[in-house]
Amino acid sequence: FETLSDPYWQAGLLGNLSGAYLELGRLSEARDCSLRSLVLRARIGDRHGQGYSHDCLGRIYLRMGRADKAREAALRSLS
Repeated sequence: FETLSDPYWQAGLLGNLSGAYLELGRLSEARDCSLRSLVLRARIGDRHGQGYSHDCLGRIYLRMGRADKAREAALRSLS
């Protein structure tokens, strides 16, 4: 998707990778993909996608034992 220069699909793929990494317990990679996805989604104004990225980040931070960051991400997901 990077070769297509389409940030919408790049962000979607990164979001999917984030979920896969989360399921595998690879939390640092999951967080990095979610953050990269969030940046792209914010850049193109994809509000729905931003909510999804924040939700993923919340679940990642919860698994990392960072309840404070998980709560913050969950609240951002709702807004």
